[in-house]
Amino acid sequence: MIGGVAVALVVAAALSQMPLFHRGGARASIPALNAALEPLRSDFNRDAGDVRLVMLIDPT
Repeated sequence: MIGGVAVALVVAAALSQMPLFHRGGARASIPALNAALEPLRSDFNRDAGDVRLVMLIDPT
C-alpha cells in the first residue's frame, strides 16, 4: 500500500515537470516520427549511459 502511494507520488511529480502540463508560456512541440522512428531513435541512442524513459500514451 505505502509502496504504491510512493510510486504514484513520484510519477505525479515527474509528470508535473513535463512541459506538456505547464500552464502558460510557449508549448513544447511534439516531433513527428517517421517509419524508422527518427528522431526518437537518434535521441535515445545519443543518451546512452543515462537513464532514459519512453512513455507510450494512448488517448483511450
